Amino acid sequence: MLTLCVFGPLCANFASRVRSIDGSERASFLVSQSMGSGAAVLAAILGIVVVVGVVIAKLTTRREAMLNMAFMFGWVAWTSGRMGDLFRTQQGGFVQLAIEAGLIGIAVMVVLRVSSNFKGDDETPTMVDCSGMFRGASLMAIGAAMVAAIASAWAFGQTDLSGQSLWAAFAGGIVAGLVGAMVLRSQEQVGDDRSISMIPMIFGVLLAGVVAPLIGMAVPGSGKLLESLASGSMPGWLTVSPVSWAVGALLGVPIGWGWLESTVAMQESQAQAA
Repeated sequence: MLTLCVFGPLCANFASRVRSIDGSERASFLVSQSMGSGAAVLAAILGIVVVVGVVIAKLTTRREAMLNMAFMFGWVAWTSGRMGDLFRTQQGGFVQLAIEAGLIGIAVMVVLRVSSNFKGDDETPTMVDCSGMFRGASLMAIGAAMVAAIASAWAFGQTDLSGQSLWAAFAGGIVAGLVGAMVLRSQEQVGDDRSISMIPMIFGVLLAGVVAPLIGMAVPGSGKLLESLASGSMPGWLTVSPVSWAVGALLGVPIGWGWLESTVAMQESQAQAA
């Protein structure tokens, strides 16, 4: 409740101080009137998220920490300006958006890594295991999750409304969690009685937040950006703000991952009963 009623609104209040070059709220942290002040606000918000996330992970579980971090990021995403308005005002900023998403992703991974030694009573040992992140099977899961998240954002991101942006990221996280888990389980060939880590899929969605604006440099590209905005054809991966990608990673991935794991557990239970 503290994240929903206190820390979330506090982060949103900090974010509201970032302004565009025309004085409006059509800005992100690094694509704003002053990149320095925007970066300072982003650092303050990430500091709050990291501290609160680590404390919650220590006192409860990492799953609970992920949920509450998503609430804080969700407050910021919901109250921030629309991506279309940002592009209309700035007419670019793809690299800055990629950097911004990268910084947010680093903060999320720091919490998960710092809390990797914390033990939660309702967690299996492998559920949120950060070890072996860059071995072959995990790399394939990361790549599959990233592609699935961007493809889902393209499919679901029909407008740049804040709710639509969050929905596209959330849906992308669910699909990424499901697809990435399928890839990881098939490649690792683990037994049905053993859970797989959701961390590679979370990392994949966070990576999608970095890659998506870089894709925007080519499709539609800076030269055709205003044209795509005017025609309502801006690609869905550009409608998702950097902070919304973090919500998708922390809130959507566990759902997609859970669908597969519950299906596997059900099949195992049926096999044992037969």
